[in-house]
Amino acid sequence: MTTKRLAAIVIACCATIFAASAQQQMLTILMHVKEGFGNTYLDKGLTMTVTDAATGDTIMIPGADGKPVPAVFDASQRYVGQHWSTGVYPVDVKVPRAKGRYIILVSYPEYETEEVPLVIEHIGSRENERKLPDVTLYKARSRKLDEVTVTASKVKFYHKGDTLVYNADAFSLAHGSMLDALVEQLPGVEIREGGQIYVNGKYVESLMLNGKDFFKGDNTLMLNNLGAYTVKDIAVYDKYGETSRLANRQLENDKQYVMDVRLKKEYAKGYILNLEAGGGTSSRYMGRMFGMWFTNRSRLTLIGAVNNVNDSRQPGKTSSWTMTRNPGDFRTKTGGLDYMVSAEDGKWETSGNTTIEHTRALNTSTTDRTNFLSGGDTYERIMSRQLGHDLKISTSNGFSLKPEGKSLHIGQSLNYRKDDQRGGSFSAAFNREFEESTRKILEYVYSGQTGSFGDHVINTVLNENLHRGHTLDAGGNISGNMKMPYSPDLLGFFAYGNYKEKRYDDFRLYDINFAETGSSTVDNQYIRNRPDREHELNAGITYNYLYSPEGSLEVKPCWTYRHSRRNSALYRLDRLSDAGMFGNLPADYKAALDPDQSNVSHENSNTAQAILFWMHNKKLTESKQMRLTASGAIKVDWRHLDYRQGATNSAISRRDAEIEIGQAGATYMAGTNTFKLFYNRHIDYVPLNRLVDITDSRDPMNIFRGAPSLKNAATNGLNFQWMK
Repeated sequence: MTTKRLAAIVIACCATIFAASAQQQMLTILMHVKEGFGNTYLDKGLTMTVTDAATGDTIMIPGADGKPVPAVFDASQRYVGQHWSTGVYPVDVKVPRAKGRYIILVSYPEYETEEVPLVIEHIGSRENERKLPDVTLYKARSRKLDEVTVTASKVKFYHKGDTLVYNADAFSLAHGSMLDALVEQLPGVEIREGGQIYVNGKYVESLMLNGKDFFKGDNTLMLNNLGAYTVKDIAVYDKYGETSRLANRQLENDKQYVMDVRLKKEYAKGYILNLEAGGGTSSRYMGRMFGMWFTNRSRLTLIGAVNNVNDSRQPGKTSSWTMTRNPGDFRTKTGGLDYMVSAEDGKWETSGNTTIEHTRALNTSTTDRTNFLSGGDTYERIMSRQLGHDLKISTSNGFSLKPEGKSLHIGQSLNYRKDDQRGGSFSAAFNREFEESTRKILEYVYSGQTGSFGDHVINTVLNENLHRGHTLDAGGNISGNMKMPYSPDLLGFFAYGNYKEKRYDDFRLYDINFAETGSSTVDNQYIRNRPDREHELNAGITYNYLYSPEGSLEVKPCWTYRHSRRNSALYRLDRLSDAGMFGNLPADYKAALDPDQSNVSHENSNTAQAILFWMHNKKLTESKQMRLTASGAIKVDWRHLDYRQGATNSAISRRDAEIEIGQAGATYMAGTNTFKLFYNRHIDYVPLNRLVDITDSRDPMNIFRGAPSLKNAATNGLNFQWMK
């Protein structure tokens, strides 16, 4: 290929990408059409006709063959698929790319025809579409119909465009079943541990109720409490966000895979109350409450649960005998609130949730172990006990404004955890086997009343641990987008702040005594981990360059600042003459500081990066199309660490410049076959504290050493998929 020919191809490609919108001779007019009673969106059967406002003549536009055709939209001839926020795409008609005054006649069977005025006075050089406010149609006067016979059949699931819809009434469920029982019966759907949902192997990122988030991040609350009888159908699809709404197109980097639980019409407004209680032997009990009041534009949900049932399995749902909780006495108390309020026209919305959970776990166990050794078998008896209290509080709230051509979101989150754990074990090894119970034998040995057991003791081991701690994670964010005047492009901004704090105190006691020699080894540690604080600030802008209806380029320059301060001190209480009672600090504990295993660190980092995302769709034939995508980031990091441990006092500075590729490749769709080929590159940055030449031997069984020569790790992947 000659240089001239190559240059001509490059110039032609650039002209196609960056000048396509300027060459368009028609302006696309977009709008949503909904019916006035239930606010549901209309698609099939919808007709729109454009007429001249002055003469009343139907506007003629060039057809596919160049000959004039009426500017008419007829949904019976073109399917309208899934939209990013409302359930359907906006319908559209085309008008001449020139000043004019028009009337759009919107018609739907059994509804009054609506006239929508359209005035075009100015058109941007790259503006190729314009969105009008939603149009509402109202029922025409009723008329009597002839008698008809309707035969219904229940289809379990079907596809509506890119949306997979499951018909809830087609599945047989036991009376009183909750949503989880329904979801588990859906073909291709799997509920995994923690309420994670997969559809045909693909992870569902959000479980929604009537198109809205519900206790976001905790699917189990809806799965376990919403009655299956209230569900009309369950839709699974890619939901596109606010950026796609403003752009009036599906942007690949602005979507999440969701499962939308849609209620029956009779439950569109009202309230639901579910109560469940039970009791059993061994003082077992459980109780659960779910209450929800809701309308089309608001929702308030209250939940509560208490139980000490270790196994959370439900009858008839699994044949596995694997316990879903650890054995022991496990008690939990949960309470929560979820709310959502939105404007009738959808211009604003506020939502949030708060949950509080407290668990108490008590586990005791005894173990008998035989060690088969060449010099003679030994027999161990072990008794352990663990008691823990765990309190979790989380809340998140958000407010969104969605005026025409703009969007603004403000959000807040807070997570707090208080974690107290105490436990330990006592064991003894013998040179012969005894018939007495493990508990009886160990109680005698531990109290010193060894009796007949004493002559056969090889060693005894006491292991105790006590943990008191709390963590706090709080953050806030703000983001906004706007459509550029007389242009398809979007301009946005975002800012995020986060604060984290950890605090814990650990006591660890390890005491082993050897009966034959009378010697012993005691390791009594107190670890004080505070202050441990970190804050982060992140801000940037986004620009979506929509160079043609088939392609877009998003550029996102941003900056991130992080600061952390950590202090961890180890005190060797076994070096004191009197360590006092386990779990309590003696007055002179500071004298037992082990400087070689105590550390203080301060770390700062600044990251400047430019994130890019490019997408281009190309329709090859009626049944074949190609999609090219590329995403990545150019990053420059400046990091500095001041680290002190014992005699080591290090100051480490490092600058890294890397290129990450999130996903670059092509998707080829031919009929029912889809082929995907993608390349990705991910960089794992070395934590600076790993570069300090120190030895961490707090745990004698796990000794860590620093490695100053460590390099960043790059992971490259090539993925090919064929789906049919």
